[in-house]
Amino acid sequence: MPGELALRSKTLDATSLRCIAERELGEKANIKKKALKEMKDWIKESNMVRSPSQILGWVIKMKLCGFSFQICRSDNTFILRFLRMKKFQLEDTQNMLEKYVKMRTQHPTWFHNLDVRDPKLNELIQQGFLFALPNRDSKGRRVVFSRACAMDSTKFTAIDIMRIHFLTFEALLEDEDVQINGLTYVLDERDVSWSHISVWTPSQVSKAFSNCERALPLKHREIHLAHLPWTMSLVFQFAKSLLSKKLSERFQCHSDFDQVTKHVPKDILPRECGGTIPMDDMIEKWIRELESKRLNVLSYEKIKHNQGKTIPTSNNNNNNLQSNSNCLIESSEDQFATKMSFLR
Repeated sequence: MPGELALRSKTLDATSLRCIAERELGEKANIKKKALKEMKDWIKESNMVRSPSQILGWVIKMKLCGFSFQICRSDNTFILRFLRMKKFQLEDTQNMLEKYVKMRTQHPTWFHNLDVRDPKLNELIQQGFLFALPNRDSKGRRVVFSRACAMDSTKFTAIDIMRIHFLTFEALLEDEDVQINGLTYVLDERDVSWSHISVWTPSQVSKAFSNCERALPLKHREIHLAHLPWTMSLVFQFAKSLLSKKLSERFQCHSDFDQVTKHVPKDILPRECGGTIPMDDMIEKWIRELESKRLNVLSYEKIKHNQGKTIPTSNNNNNNLQSNSNCLIESSEDQFATKMSFLR
């Protein structure tokens, strides 16, 4: 349209971010302080966090190993993810946190070694399969970019795709502006074929979509697909049918990137898609960001349970946890499982 102003990237300052948090999430200093305390108390009372001193009979063994562990993080940054997602409604926040822990427990392969230095994950990033753009959109949101055809279907599996997504999500959720403002997605679907789709089974797609929408404390604000082949339209419609009406309506298909730039600033896109910065430079910057957050992402505890045993829920007591000798809670240290094997 003649005279239409081009969209521009926008980075929100702290004051603007606080205003959005207060207006959209009901986040005020007194509410946040009270909610954080109540959530931490609830986590401790529900046994979601445990220290060695709380588990009689394990104290000496744990001290000998030199490790401490916890089932769930309880720092402010982590808890605020869930409080902000549920607009500081405590019961809803608790339910989502339980779903998140359950997701990590039931699908450990999705969260295995979420490390930017992992060869498979690093290759997917280097090839441009999934990465965050360095600049924000016109609403101040981080933008996740994907080039679907960059995934070699003879080399990578659906598990690898889930891992690269969760590495991206966990790293971005370390930032308050992402917790408050959510994400925008730009998905380049050029040259996608059935070979790329074939790495997924319908069951895997269903589980992935269900968990990411219901158990992940992340707001998916806008999802823009460009160059979706008509042969993939049925697959796309099936995928959308697995989502809630609210989220499915946030998907928009565009014939090309000129249409995308009506919603996303052109200059923040890779040069290969009409922007100004080469994709390789963007990827290099994203890898540096992942390196800076690497220890935080790896600090998440991994939870394994063998022979079909389940991790105790908030209704279980100390004895239930002690008696479950087949439950191994791993730290991020590589040798933890070996040192703790006598507890099985």
